[in-house]
Amino acid sequence: CRISWFKLAPSARQRMSPPVSQHHAWALAPLEKPIVGQPAAGSSELGSSPDHAASTANIDESTCREYRVYIDSILLPLRPDAIARRLEVHSEIEGNRAGRTTLEEGLTGFVRKLRDYVSGCDDRKLSKAALRRARGIEAQLHELSEPLLACLVQEGLLLPEDLHGIWHGFAVVRGWRDSKVPQECLLQMLRGALLELEEIEVDEWTNQALTWELTLPEVHQAISVSAWPSLCELLGRLPDCVTPAELQEALWQQSFVENPTHAPDHRNYRRFALLAAQMVAIGVELESNKVEMLVQQSLELDRPWRERRDVLSGILSAASVENRVAMVRNLDRRFEEHADIDDFEIVCGIAEHIGVEIPRDGAIRRCALRRWALDPKRGGVLPVARLIDFVDTDASIGEEVATNLRSKGRVADAALLLSRLPQDCISGPAGDSVGTLDVNNGDAELARLRELLSMDDDLGANNGLDGRGVFGPIEEGGAFRLPLLRGESVGFVETAEEALEAAGRMASASVLAIGLWREEAPFWYAPPTLVALCAEDRIELFDLPSLRRDESGTWPEAANRLRALLSNPRILKIVYGDDVLHVLSFALGLGIASTLRRADRDLMGPWLDTRALMASVLDCAIDDALCAWPSVAGRFLGLRLCPEEAGSNFARRPLRESQLHFAAAEAWTQLPVLRALCAHQLVPGTFVRQHLSVQTKMRAAVARKLGGKAHVLGQLAPPGRLAEGAGFALVPSGTVQAGGMKSLFEASENAAHQAKLPTPTRIAALTADVPAEEDGQPALTVGSLVEVFDERFGGMAHVTPAGHDRGSDVKLRRVPVGALQAFNSWLCPAWLASLPRPSAFILAEASARAATADAELAARRARAASSASRWGGGTTAAMPPTTRSRSEATSSSAQAMVAAEELARDLVDGLFHVEGARKLLRDMYAVQLRRP
Repeated sequence: CRISWFKLAPSARQRMSPPVSQHHAWALAPLEKPIVGQPAAGSSELGSSPDHAASTANIDESTCREYRVYIDSILLPLRPDAIARRLEVHSEIEGNRAGRTTLEEGLTGFVRKLRDYVSGCDDRKLSKAALRRARGIEAQLHELSEPLLACLVQEGLLLPEDLHGIWHGFAVVRGWRDSKVPQECLLQMLRGALLELEEIEVDEWTNQALTWELTLPEVHQAISVSAWPSLCELLGRLPDCVTPAELQEALWQQSFVENPTHAPDHRNYRRFALLAAQMVAIGVELESNKVEMLVQQSLELDRPWRERRDVLSGILSAASVENRVAMVRNLDRRFEEHADIDDFEIVCGIAEHIGVEIPRDGAIRRCALRRWALDPKRGGVLPVARLIDFVDTDASIGEEVATNLRSKGRVADAALLLSRLPQDCISGPAGDSVGTLDVNNGDAELARLRELLSMDDDLGANNGLDGRGVFGPIEEGGAFRLPLLRGESVGFVETAEEALEAAGRMASASVLAIGLWREEAPFWYAPPTLVALCAEDRIELFDLPSLRRDESGTWPEAANRLRALLSNPRILKIVYGDDVLHVLSFALGLGIASTLRRADRDLMGPWLDTRALMASVLDCAIDDALCAWPSVAGRFLGLRLCPEEAGSNFARRPLRESQLHFAAAEAWTQLPVLRALCAHQLVPGTFVRQHLSVQTKMRAAVARKLGGKAHVLGQLAPPGRLAEGAGFALVPSGTVQAGGMKSLFEASENAAHQAKLPTPTRIAALTADVPAEEDGQPALTVGSLVEVFDERFGGMAHVTPAGHDRGSDVKLRRVPVGALQAFNSWLCPAWLASLPRPSAFILAEASARAATADAELAARRARAASSASRWGGGTTAAMPPTTRSRSEATSSSAQAMVAAEELARDLVDGLFHVEGARKLLRDMYAVQLRRP
C-alpha cells in the first residue's frame, strides 16, 4: 500500500492524504517570524489544544524568533517532506521495513544536528552566548517534539509498527555525557505518536515492545540506564529481561568503566550519583559493598564539600535503608574523631535529603544543638521555659546555656534551666552542702533558686514520676478541652501492633482530620515525629520514631495500612495545608525498604485544604496571622486553644500529656469548624468544592519543601522560627527587619485588612449577677447571655448583652472572667450574622468554576459509559487476550476516575448535614462546662 501511494500523481496523493489537524499544522511548516498584530505560531488562536497552548505559553516569544533558524535545522530530518523522500528510496529496497529504516535515519540526523547546538553531548565548555542559545533551544524542543511523529503517522508516512525505530534514537544518544535533553525529546515524540493511535493499536504496540523489541539484547543493552525510569512510566512496566541486577551492572559500567567522555573522576562519581538517584523509581538498590566503597571514595575526592555532599546524597538515595542508616552513623563517628566542619555540613545535608534521622546521641546533633541554643538570634531569643524543652535531655549543653544566661544577668532563668536538668548529671555547686560558695558572684543565689525550682517540677523529671503530667490544657479556666477521653477515645500508638489496630479503626470513618508535628530545632528541616488522625468520635496519635524502632517486624505492614487510608476514596481527608498528605506519605515510608512499600504509587485523596478555604473566607493570604489555626478556631468556635505547648519540642521522649492534648485539639477542631461553616451555610457547596482535590500523586519534592532559595541543605533552623509563634520580636523596636520597607508596607496592609474584619468575639453565660450601673445600664442576672469582646486571664472582661446591634453605641461592661461560662455561640443569631463570609466576587467565581467542572464531569461520565458499553457488548471477542484485557482495564480505569470524583462530591455534601453538625457542637460545648 505504501509503494502504490508513492506512485500516485501529486494531485491524487494530495486528495487521498488525510487532512492535517490544526494541532499539528504548526509543526509542519518552517518556523517563520510572526506578523505584528497576529498570534505567534503555536498559540491557542491557531487552534492548538488548550493543554499545548498553556504549556507553550511559557516560551519566550523573543527566544522563538531568535533561535527559529537553529530549531528548524534540528527538526529538518524529521519533517514530512524529508521523511517522504527517504521513504520513497527505501520502499523499493526494503519493502515493509522501509518505514522503520527511514525513521532510524531521521532520528540519527536529528541527534547529529542536536549535538551542534545543545549541551550535554561531551565535556566541551560553552561560551555564555552559546550556553544561552543552548538553554533557549532546549526549552523549546521539549514542546515542539510531541507532534513530530504524530503528524507522520497521521499523514500515513509511518505505520504503528514503524514507531519501534524510536529505540534506535535511544541507542544513538547512549554515548552522551548527559543525555537528558535528547531522551526527553524522544519520549515526547513517542507520547505524541501514541496519542494519535487507537487504544487497541496502543495496546498492541506496547505489548510488542515489552515482549519482543526490548527483549533483544542489541536493543535493551544499547539504551542508557537513565532512560529506563521514564520508559517504565510510559510502558507501564519494564521488560522481563531488564532486571534490577542487570540495571545495577549497567549503571556501574556506564558510569565508570565505559567513561564515554573520558572525564575526571569527580565527574564520573557525579554521573553515577545522578543515575543512581533516578533508579530508585524502578526499585533498583545498590549493593552494600559498593555503597561502602563509593562513600569512602567520594569523601576522599579533592572537591568542595557541597559537591561531595550532592554525590553522596545521590549514592545513598539508591542504597537500602540499612545502608543509609549505617553510613550516617559512620559519618557521625568520623566527625566525632576528626571534628572536620566539612563532615558536619555533609552529614546534615545528606540526612535532610534522604530523610534519615541524625543519631540523637551523636556528636553532630549535639554540636548543632549547642550552636542553635547559644545563638542569640535562634535559641537565645526564646523564653527559658521553651528553651528547656530542647536542651533538658543533654546536661552538658544545658549547663553551657545556663552559664550563658547567667553571664547576661538572667540568674532566675539559669536556675530554672538547671532545675529541669537531671540533677545527677550536673557538675558544679549544688548548694551549701557541697562546700564554700562564693557569695560575690551569685553562686549561692543560683544554687538556692535551683533547689527551690526543682522541688516545683510539676512533671516529676527529678521526683521519680513518669514526667508526662495530665492530659489536658496547661491553662485552666477557659482553655479548650477535648470532648474525648484519653485511653477510651484518644489513643497514643507506640508499637506496630497498636498501629495496625488503629488503622483498622480509622478505616471505618468517612471524614479524617490530619495533623503533623515535627522538631523545629536545631535543624531547618526534620521529618514528622507525631501524627494525628481524627474522626468525630475517635483520635489516634502515632509516635513515628517509636514505630520505626519497633522490632516485631510488623511496622512495614502497619505503614502500608496507614498509607492506604490516604488513598481510600471513601474517606475525605481534612488537612490544613496542601503539603500535609505529601509529607505524611513520605514520612510513613522512611526506614522501610522500597520492596516492602506497596501503596507508595497509589493516588492520594480525596482531600480538602481547609487552610486555603479559610484564607478565602477571611480574604487574606494563607501565611497571614489571621489564618493561623489557633486564630481561626478562636474566631469560629469562641474557644481559646491553649498556646503553652505551641512550638514545644515534639521530638522529646517521653511526650508530655499536655503536648498530646495540644496536638489532638489542634487537629480535631478542624472538624467542628468545617461542619459548622457548612451546616450554617456560611460557605456554599460550590465554594467548598473549589478546595477539593480528588486524586493526587505523592511528590517527594513537595514533602521535602524546605523554604525557598535562601535555604541550604542541613543548615540550622532560621532565626526566630519558634519566637515568631510566641510573639517575641527578633529585632529591637524602631529598626527595619529583613525585607526593608517592603516588609513594613506588608505589615501595614495586614493591619489594615485585620481592622476590616469583624472583631472576634464569643457568647458566654453569666454565673453571677452583674449590678446596674450609674449611667443607666441595666443589671444582668445569672444565666444571661453576653458577647465577650476581650478578656484577661484571671482579670476582667468587656462584654455586652448578646443580640445587641453592633452599629449602635452600646457601652462595654466590665465583668470578672470567672463569672463567664462557655456557651454554644452558634445558637446566637446575632453572633452568627457577624461572622466573616466569602465575598460576592469569590462566590460568583466559585459558581462559574463549579459549572465548568460539572460539564467536564458529565462529559467524562458519558465517555466512560460509552467505553463500558463498547467493551461489554461483545465487540472484543475477536481481540487477542492481552489486548482485550488491557482495553478493558483502560475502560474500567476511566469509570473508576469518574466514580471517585462523584464519591468525593458526596463526601463533601455530607459536611452540610445539619443534625450531625449540631450534635458535634453540642457535645463539644457541653464538655467545656465541666471543670477538671
